[in-house]
Amino acid sequence: MRTITRERAVAGSTQRAAAEGIVAHRAHAEAEWSRVLYAEIPEDAAECSLLLDSILTDSLADVTAGQRAALIETLAEQLWARAQADPLVYVRLAEGDPTTRWLTEADQPGFTVIGDVFEHHTGKGREGFAPRDALLALVRFAIEEYDSRLAEVATEEGGSLVWTYRVRNNGEVVPKSVAGHSDEASAKWHRNASTGQMFRVPRVSIDDVCIRDGSALVIEVNLLVKTESGRPFNWMSTWYWDKESGEWLCNRMLRKGWHATMWY
Repeated sequence: MRTITRERAVAGSTQRAAAEGIVAHRAHAEAEWSRVLYAEIPEDAAECSLLLDSILTDSLADVTAGQRAALIETLAEQLWARAQADPLVYVRLAEGDPTTRWLTEADQPGFTVIGDVFEHHTGKGREGFAPRDALLALVRFAIEEYDSRLAEVATEEGGSLVWTYRVRNNGEVVPKSVAGHSDEASAKWHRNASTGQMFRVPRVSIDDVCIRDGSALVIEVNLLVKTESGRPFNWMSTWYWDKESGEWLCNRMLRKGWHATMWY
């Protein structure tokens, strides 16, 4: 009995230490994020693009002018749509993207997961559900009940981090905001980040690009943002360049923070 009690005590102490570490990590990260200057996300989509261009251009020296313009446009569309009160704005953006397709039953386990999302947020059975309707349900919940509508974006040095690199397959895509960098950098940008739910995928995969071209150009963009209530988090997205379409395609969408949710 003494052994069991001692083991339980050690386990309890370990759990408390872990919980205290998470609390300290959160306080440190949010304090770092709050020191940065932010600006309101413009109501006009074109102005949103100009704002992002002013924030990120200096960080995009490793890509061509055409690639830089395409990335800014893509990120601005995402940022602006996530700042709108109407969840249909984002859904229409997804519907109108010719470079992606909705998940199908062949895309497992993703398709099963978004079926769970549909059931949870609509109270309806998943039989015959459409990924588009699952996305709409999640975005509506996220905006109306989970403080996920974006309102501001960081505008100064320290509010964004961009990495550009090449891979030979999808397995080589890793968070560059962590790899080879200090614990402090990891704590600010990526540690404890969670992957957003993907409701659609690119029609041309990163492995398709690598097979066709020998490698793929990848860019990771970290942007500090704030929600309507003023709570900050790191919006992290990773993209790869498809020279055939002249577009950056989404590899993954994440967020590091302790509120809000992420989707694509």
